[in-house]
Amino acid sequence: FFFVFLTSNKMTAVQLHTPLGEDGAGLYSLSTRGCFDVINLNTDLMMETTDAVLAKIPGGGAVTFCDYGTADGGTSIPLFNKLVKKCKDQQADRDVWVFYEDQPGNEWKSVFYHALGQLKVPGSDQTYMQEHPRGVYVAAVGRSFHHQTLPDNSLHVGFAATCMHWLSALPGKLGSENIHHSQLPADDPLLLPFKEQAAKDWSNILLHRARELAVGGRLVIVNFCIDADGQCLGRSKNLKRTMYDTKRDHWIAMAKEGRITMEELANTNFPNYYRTPEETEAPLKDPNSEVYKAGLRLVNSFTRVTPCPYRASWIANPQQDAITYARDYVLTTRTWSNATYLGGLSDSRSPDEKSALVDELFERYAQDVAKSPADHGMDYCHCILTVEKV
Repeated sequence: FFFVFLTSNKMTAVQLHTPLGEDGAGLYSLSTRGCFDVINLNTDLMMETTDAVLAKIPGGGAVTFCDYGTADGGTSIPLFNKLVKKCKDQQADRDVWVFYEDQPGNEWKSVFYHALGQLKVPGSDQTYMQEHPRGVYVAAVGRSFHHQTLPDNSLHVGFAATCMHWLSALPGKLGSENIHHSQLPADDPLLLPFKEQAAKDWSNILLHRARELAVGGRLVIVNFCIDADGQCLGRSKNLKRTMYDTKRDHWIAMAKEGRITMEELANTNFPNYYRTPEETEAPLKDPNSEVYKAGLRLVNSFTRVTPCPYRASWIANPQQDAITYARDYVLTTRTWSNATYLGGLSDSRSPDEKSALVDELFERYAQDVAKSPADHGMDYCHCILTVEKV
């Protein structure tokens, strides 16, 4: 488990993205088909980025990659298969390092099982470690990206997909009717502490990466965002029902029924923030920012909505069993949110009681989805940016 603490007068511990399932089982990758789609859509960009960086590395020099916020490491295996192959095809005797970064309590067994090919993922018959048994090295960094995780000037290509929206601290509460900041109107005063914390964290994240990157090195960061049309994770033009509102409604229902307390409802707040493209780009464009002074420059930036593959599978085959489908879909929303619901519950409850209540929440959600599967989905909305150190 990994805890972060508020730096306000009320020191409150919150739990961040504790892995769901047994370490070594690779449940995250098995249950997050959408993440494979997101990374696949950015593979060409990563290949172009690697080409640009390789052109600046002296002949024979080792190449260092880092996968930030890797989770169980499975969703990025097809990508790194291609990146490592590119490096080896260009120069067979060149050493390649792949660092996997995440929290100390991450699924590290699963990371190495995936890299070594002991756990299989879609789109990868043979991993880069199997294809290149010599001259390719894998290492884990068990420290959050909110800190420096690699030596100065050591990184050539960094990749971060769907992770840097997690904040280093929970800056406040969102009121009894909300569990996520995206449910608040833009002028709501409860939103301000989240905006401020997100801006501070983003600057620090980029400053740490500036120290890690070698001159000429690049980052591709695929960040959750709220785009110009107000779309974000689980809320898009394709969907009749929004994910956070639906989860919230069932959690409220459980409070009204006495299954959880109103205090526990109010204590359920996601410690993350979906930056707008403008918020994401700001420190990389402002010559007076510490990030800009540290040498980071924005190469390009754009937004993209990636449709939920679970919803697409239902639309393609609506004759499938609705509740089986719904539970499969709901699990992908649980892999990253389970800890937030557990963390909202009182410590006077036993771990088993907490787990049972969160199980009940997600079963209610599944039963709701089963009534009209096409109305629900977890479409992804990202701001995708390439950054270079000059």
